[in-house]
Amino acid sequence: LSLLGQFEEASHLLQETQHGYRTLEQWGGVAKIDLHLAEIDYVQGYYGSALDRYYHAWDTLRHNHVDNEMLLAELKLRMSECLVKFSRAEEACRLAIEAVTIYRRRGVSLDTGEALRQYAKTLIDVGRAEEAVAALNEAWILFHQGGFEHYASDTILHRAELLVETGPAAEAYTQAYAANQFFEAHRLVSHTVRARLVMVSALLKSVQQSAEDQITQADLLQKAEVLCKQTLAQARQRNLQEQVYKCHHLLGRLAAFQGKMSQAAWRYQAAIAQIERMLDDLAYDLSPSFLRTAGTVYEDMIALCLQQAQAERAFSYLERARSTALRQYLHQAKATHGK
Repeated sequence: LSLLGQFEEASHLLQETQHGYRTLEQWGGVAKIDLHLAEIDYVQGYYGSALDRYYHAWDTLRHNHVDNEMLLAELKLRMSECLVKFSRAEEACRLAIEAVTIYRRRGVSLDTGEALRQYAKTLIDVGRAEEAVAALNEAWILFHQGGFEHYASDTILHRAELLVETGPAAEAYTQAYAANQFFEAHRLVSHTVRARLVMVSALLKSVQQSAEDQITQADLLQKAEVLCKQTLAQARQRNLQEQVYKCHHLLGRLAAFQGKMSQAAWRYQAAIAQIERMLDDLAYDLSPSFLRTAGTVYEDMIALCLQQAQAERAFSYLERARSTALRQYLHQAKATHGK
């Protein structure tokens, strides 16, 4: 149900199941359900809540002396995925490689591949792109040989995301398109939205880098805009918060590239409003690294204001970004001082 985007119904069923496990004092089951509930929080952009659930699951395992190495490896992997969203990349790397080591020792190809894929995410976050590509390639081989096509397609999408940043735009689009075909066929909503966003980013990069004639560029821009608007509607319907702000940001960049400055400003404002709603949900003692990536939205908005000689408005957005970062820092410092 959660893969299909029916998050509320999935959460309700999981909570009922967890109550049964708790009654029976099956603490491994209680912790496992916390992992699934955290995954639902994570995919909707509630990162603080997700990380809190992971810590709760870890406490449950430790306090009740649950000896389950495979469950612990899965917990470390999921925590690593969540920590990538915060300024804790080194810790995320450490947890991911610990999970990889456990799965390799157990000889479980599916779990090893998934752990390698998550490890690649952490490597990207710390700027080790070549190692990330190697980890993704190893993961894809394991998934493909094992017949795990869902995981293999997700790995292709991770590669496409990396290519948007470091490689040829055309290749990034081709890989994201292939992954999207699989996800659409299997109605995997959150994966489909992610794949479409990569396709839009690749199209925009292709237009910016190409020396194509104006007619070809216009066609690519129109294709990217239509796809992005469809993706935004889907993300809103399923409450995929991070994807909503990314759609607005991409639509803003597309508008700015075409000289539609007022439309671009409106899209950037919508993206910033969504980012700030997400930040309000985060635990205050955490400093999200996703703000570092989301910061490009503020940068684009400030640049747009300056292009239009709106210095005061540009400064106001700079202050909003600075005050948000400062608020996170002060809460983190307060928590450290309290300890």
